[in-house]
Amino acid sequence: MKPQDLTFYIATHNRCAYLEETLESLRAQTAQGFRWIVGDNASTDDTPQRLEKWEARGVRVCRAESRLEPWENIKRGADLAETPWVVLFHDDDLLHPRFV
Repeated sequence: MKPQDLTFYIATHNRCAYLEETLESLRAQTAQGFRWIVGDNASTDDTPQRLEKWEARGVRVCRAESRLEPWENIKRGADLAETPWVVLFHDDDLLHPRFV
């Protein structure tokens, strides 16, 4: 498997303080080329504003206009991924830099 075959889908809702550290742990991976999608489940905190800089870095952000059930947000990640492998990630998960 190559990193290009992998999508990380990061589910979040109103946890921008944790999300930043999660995204930094993905950015710090020694292997690059994987895809990132952040599924913002209609956050009402600063999450949308904080994600703007990540979008500028190439992270795909998909924002739900109204709150989805948790399983709907997870399914959305599988539906949006265009790679053979998808890793469901939460907004407070961290990775060792050599995970990928």
